[in-house]
Amino acid sequence: MKRGKVKGFTDGSRRRMLEKVNCVDQSKIVGCLWVSMTAPGLKWADVERHRDTWFKRFERKYKGREWSAMWRKEAHPGRGRNAGLPHLHVLIPFFDGEVSILEFRQWNDDAWSAIVGMPEIAKTCCSSEWLRSWNAAAVYTAKYSAKVEEVKEGEAVEGRDRKSTRLNSSHLVISY
Repeated sequence: MKRGKVKGFTDGSRRRMLEKVNCVDQSKIVGCLWVSMTAPGLKWADVERHRDTWFKRFERKYKGREWSAMWRKEAHPGRGRNAGLPHLHVLIPFFDGEVSILEFRQWNDDAWSAIVGMPEIAKTCCSSEWLRSWNAAAVYTAKYSAKVEEVKEGEAVEGRDRKSTRLNSSHLVISY
C-alpha cells in the first residue's frame, strides 16, 4: 500500500518515535549527543542532502565507535531571524565511551557551516549537549515530539519524510 504525502508530525509518527526510544536497552548506552542545527536560506531538499553529508563526516570522525542516531526535522520554532527555517534535532547514543563535548561543538560548528557553505553561521545555527543518561535523552525526545506544527487541512509539508533513524541502527539494542 502506497502512503500519501507527509502532512506533519502526526500522532502516529510521534507515538512510533517514542515507542522506539522507550524500547532501547539503556544499560548499553554510555551517553548521548543532542544536536540541533538550523539551515538558513536552504530549501528542504537541500537540507536532506546536507544532513546526509553531515552524517558521512560524522561517521569519518567517529570511525570505529559504536553509535546510532535518530532525528526530527522541523521548521525552526519561535520568533527572530531563524523562525521558520529548516531545523534538525539529532539524538546520537554512544555505546563505547564518552565524547568531548567541547571538541564535538567545534567540529560540528565547522562541519555544518562548511556543508551549508556559510562560515558566518557556525556559532548561531548549531547547538549540542552531552547527555549522561538515556533518561535525559528520552525527556528531550518527548519534549521535541510534543511540538505541534500548524498545517492547513490536506496540505503536504515540504521536506518531510518518514525516515527518522540513521546508520548503525544495529547498535540500537531494542528490548521488548
